[in-house]
Amino acid sequence: MRYRERDGTLRRESTFADDWQGAQKKLRERLQARDGNILQIVRQGESLLFGKWTEFFMENYSKPPFRTIKTHVANLRAVKHLNRTFATRTLASLTADDIELYLRDRLRQRIRIKTRLGYREGRRMVKPTTVHQELRVLRRMLNVAVRKRLIPSNPCSGVEFPAAVPYFRIYDLRSTYATRLSAGGVADEWVTQLLRQGDAQVFKKYSQMKLQMQREALKKINRHANEMPESAAVPVPEFGNSGTVLAQ
Repeated sequence: MRYRERDGTLRRESTFADDWQGAQKKLRERLQARDGNILQIVRQGESLLFGKWTEFFMENYSKPPFRTIKTHVANLRAVKHLNRTFATRTLASLTADDIELYLRDRLRQRIRIKTRLGYREGRRMVKPTTVHQELRVLRRMLNVAVRKRLIPSNPCSGVEFPAAVPYFRIYDLRSTYATRLSAGGVADEWVTQLLRQGDAQVFKKYSQMKLQMQREALKKINRHANEMPESAAVPVPEFGNSGTVLAQ
């Protein structure tokens, strides 16, 4: 195919198409990229393989201190499955349809169990939450590619996840955040400020949850103490109830 760039330079490239319609489609894409001033980005994405990009992403955007060890390990697991399908594909060739087909195929797979003789296929299917995690990692990697001007847009933006995942309210994150702060020993007034909550009375429910967690912890200690042989023990009050633990 032959076309002129924005500065008037005549360009000649191969479409790598098998028929006339495929060649015309490639030419239209080139002209649209030229008119949108993203032709250089498209060319970079066409020359960079997905497998090479994942290596760069994992080295520079996944390892500590950029991410925690736990996040890096989760990314490694997701990339291992993504590379099996997309490693030899170029970034520019990835489409939303390709990603949705990958997700559907993963949801039909069974988990693999590691044994002494190698891997074997288990009975249970791959969980939707596991596949959704792989989609989140893929979206994050392609978002970085967009910022690096390697692809014009992220194809994950047009992906509809083909399965239901457990729903939770965003407000639940606030409750979890406050509960963990309170259980970790952070002063109530500081937790109230971190929540940007002006009314301290609202914080009472988190304090009650902390009290409940303390009671459950004491019950576990008493249960373990009662299961052990009798020895030197002293009574310890349990918020109004009686119980015994081993003396320190």
